[in-house]
Amino acid sequence: MKNLRFVVLFLFISLLIIKQSYADTIDLNTAIDKTIENSWSIKNSVLETQIARDKLETAKDVYMPFFTSAIQHTYSETGATVISQVPSTETKQDEWNNSISKMFENGFSGSIGVNLTKTDTSVPSLGNLDDNRENLIFSLSYPLMKNRSGRSLKNPIEIAEFNENISRLQYEHLIEGQILSTIISFYQVCLLLEDKKTVMANLEGAESVVKTMKHKYEIGTSEEKDYLRSQASVSAQNTRLIAVNNLLAKSKINLLRVMGEKDISRDFDISYNLTTSLTPIENKREVVLESYPQRKDIKQLQHQIEISKKNITIEEDKNTPNLDISTSYATDGLGGNNTFAESETPGWLIGLTFKKTFGGKSRISESIKQKEKLENILEDFKDTIEEEVLLAIEDVNFLLKSLNEAEKLKNIQTKRLSEEEKDFNLGRTSVRDIEEARNDLTSAQLVLAQAKINVIRAYAKLLFVNGELNENFHMRLR
Repeated sequence: MKNLRFVVLFLFISLLIIKQSYADTIDLNTAIDKTIENSWSIKNSVLETQIARDKLETAKDVYMPFFTSAIQHTYSETGATVISQVPSTETKQDEWNNSISKMFENGFSGSIGVNLTKTDTSVPSLGNLDDNRENLIFSLSYPLMKNRSGRSLKNPIEIAEFNENISRLQYEHLIEGQILSTIISFYQVCLLLEDKKTVMANLEGAESVVKTMKHKYEIGTSEEKDYLRSQASVSAQNTRLIAVNNLLAKSKINLLRVMGEKDISRDFDISYNLTTSLTPIENKREVVLESYPQRKDIKQLQHQIEISKKNITIEEDKNTPNLDISTSYATDGLGGNNTFAESETPGWLIGLTFKKTFGGKSRISESIKQKEKLENILEDFKDTIEEEVLLAIEDVNFLLKSLNEAEKLKNIQTKRLSEEEKDFNLGRTSVRDIEEARNDLTSAQLVLAQAKINVIRAYAKLLFVNGELNENFHMRLR
C-alpha cells in the first residue's frame, strides 16, 4: 500500500512538473494563438461582425411572411325622434381582422385574410337584429413602373450584405495586424536571447583566460597588467550580460502584454528556430498584382463603392414615378348568420396607384460624388500598396544578401579566434589579441542573429502588405 501511494504521488508531481514546464515555454504559434484569443480589439471586432450579420437577417425579414391581427369594438346609441318617427336604437359591433402577408423579390406582394364581424342592434319596435359576417379576402399588388425587379426592397438587403462583408474584412485585417505585432515582439525576445547566449559564451572564454593569466602571473611568466586586463574583460562581459538581461526582461513583458496575458510579470522560456529556406524574390510585378485581390482594405473599399451605388439607386427610386396595380377579392360569407341585411355578393376590386416625389436631385448628386470619391481613393490606395509591396520585397532581398555575408563573417571570426587561442596557449600572442578576436566574434554572432531575425520580420511584413499573413506564418519560413 505504501509503494502504491508513493507511485501515485510520484506521478502527480511529475504531471505538475510537465504542466508547469509546458506553461512556461512559449513558441510562435502559442504566442499568436494567445494574442488572437485574448485581444479585446479582436473580441470587439467579432461583436461588430455579429451585429452586421444580425442587421442582414433583419433586412431579409421584409421577405418573410408576417401575420397581423386586429380587434375593434364600437358602440353607438341613437335617441328617438318624434317627427321622423325613428325609434331609439343601440348598436354594438365587434370586428376581428386576421391576415398573412408575403412580399416577393420580383415585386409581387400578396395577402390572405379573414374578416369576422358581429353586429348586435337593438330596436324597441323590432327587437334584436343581428348581422354576423365572415369573409375571406385575397389581395395582390405588383409595380408596373419602377422597382419591377423589387430592387427597392433588395437594396437595403444588399447594403446589409456589403456591411457584413466589410465587418468580416475588418476583423481579418485586424487579426493580420495583431499577428504582425506578435511576430515582431516574439523575435525581439529571440534576438536578446541570442545576444545573451553570445555574451555568456564569451564570458566563459574570458574566465578561462583569467585562470590562465593568473597561473602565468603567479609563476612569473606574465606581467600583472596582462592579468588585470583579463579580469577587466570578464567585468566588461558581466556588465553587458546585466544590460542584456534587463532588455530581455522588458521584451518578455512586452510580449506577454501583446499576447493579452493577465500576469505579465511571470518568467518563461522561448522555443524558436531561426533557420529559414527563403530565397530572393525575382517576380516583383507578379507579387504586386497578387496583392490587390488579397488585401482586406482593398476589398473593404470595393464594398463601400458598391454600397454607394446602391445609395444612388435608392435616391433615384425616390424621384422615379411609381405606378402600382392592385386587386382584391372578397367572398360572400363563410356560413355566417345574417338576420338584418342580405349577404354581400362576392366581387373583385382593381385599383391603380400613382406616386411621384419631386425634388431630391441634390441627394442623387451627393451620392454620385461620394461614389466617385471612393473610386479615386481606391485607385490612389492601389498605388500606395504597390509602393509598400515593392519596398517590402527590396527589404527581403537586401536582408537575405546581408544574411549570407553575416554567415561568412561569423565563420571567419570563429576560425580566427580558434587560431588566436592556439597561439595564446603556446605563448605566441597576448591577452589583447585574444580579447580583440573574441569581441570581433561576438559582434559577428550578433550581426548574424540580427540578420536572421531581420529576414523573418521583413518577410512577415511582406506577407502583411500582400494580404497573406495568417496564423500559419511559421510554415512559410520552411
